[in-house]
Amino acid sequence: MPNAKVSYLAACTLLYNVLSKNDALTQLDLHLKILSGHAFKSSEYSSDGVRLLRNINLQTGYVDWTETAYYPQTLASSFEKFNLCENDLVVSMDGTVTRRGIKIAFLKKEDLPALLLQRVCKLDVSPSLDKQYLAHMLHTQHFVEHLLTSNRSIAIPHVSAKQIGAFKVPIIDLAVQKRVGQFLTAIAEESFLQKAPDLPRDLIKQQRTIEKLEHLASKIEEARGLRGEIERDIQRTLFSAQAGLSEGAKFSPMSEVAPLVRRKVEVVPDDKYPELGVRSFGKGTFFKPALPGSEVGNKKLYRIEEDDLIFQIVFAWEGAVAVAKPEDTGRVGSHRFLTCVPKESAATSNYLRYYFLSPEGLEKLGKASPGGAGRNRTLAMKALAAIEVPVPPIEQQKHFDLICKKFENAKQLQAQTRGELDALLPSVLDKAFRGEL
Repeated sequence: MPNAKVSYLAACTLLYNVLSKNDALTQLDLHLKILSGHAFKSSEYSSDGVRLLRNINLQTGYVDWTETAYYPQTLASSFEKFNLCENDLVVSMDGTVTRRGIKIAFLKKEDLPALLLQRVCKLDVSPSLDKQYLAHMLHTQHFVEHLLTSNRSIAIPHVSAKQIGAFKVPIIDLAVQKRVGQFLTAIAEESFLQKAPDLPRDLIKQQRTIEKLEHLASKIEEARGLRGEIERDIQRTLFSAQAGLSEGAKFSPMSEVAPLVRRKVEVVPDDKYPELGVRSFGKGTFFKPALPGSEVGNKKLYRIEEDDLIFQIVFAWEGAVAVAKPEDTGRVGSHRFLTCVPKESAATSNYLRYYFLSPEGLEKLGKASPGGAGRNRTLAMKALAAIEVPVPPIEQQKHFDLICKKFENAKQLQAQTRGELDALLPSVLDKAFRGEL
């Protein structure tokens, strides 16, 4: 499932409340086995081999392999117990609760092969428990409160297998679990089922409620779809404008247009360093948790400034390219983030970003990024500097930026609409389960 949204979290909690009234709450350790990861020796890590699923990789609903550690293939065969499989349900045991939700995910085919490292655990359910249903129950406010209470710490620095196993959930009929799981997955993925399977007779009232919710949710989804189409039209228009601007322009290497700029940070152990991430497919920057100076180790950090053109070198080939926003100023990136600063008379960051996200630009980034394990293909600094980019007159680029800004304002209005839609569903759910729908 994607990053948890307010509507999804509300739905999980509200359904937990309803189901708990009819069915006894039972500890999870009676219905699953928890396998904690192995303490693989860091001295045995290698530059390639089998990926190690670390706490840093596990996010809410997905695995992020940006920072990847490998274990030698020749040694991995000795740890078959910790081999991971497709559709395994894994949970972070450090910083489990974040502002985005619970750090829990189902493994996909592209995440494999991988081994389970310490501070991450795998949940193997018994036949009495549906794995998808379980994942949703762990996204409830009840689970967060359970961790808070058992840890007696607001920060929740660590979570144990015993704490997870002690959490109580309503163990309802397996068929009903599957139906609830399908419904909550539909909300999480913003796609609603056309026809819900029937619930047992003793839950007919809940079935009618769900049918009403699905009808209302489908209307909300229809509005979301229209909003998404408008956003796609905006992007198509901007890429078309960028292509027209580049046509006939002279080409120059990046080293002359937007050279690499590194602002090395001197790390102080007692300080914290808020990191910045870059999403693939041109989806911009995002905030990562602050990294304590005492945990930086030998990793080099570099300061990021507004308007930097940023390349995440492992996934640049698939569009991990962004322009730093004003609120990104002062955050840091590791050696995996290259920051380029366009010369004022040559180019603008925004124009170059759109070029590198175009088919032609992505092709050049792909050729400059040698292959690696899975999706990991590293963009070399020298290769980036050598890429030739079209350089139309700077006045035209600045005009293009003004057009982008106007469209960005339109997107912000769309985002406000999205916020209203996201707020609507929890309200509908709340009324439904109070019997007011």
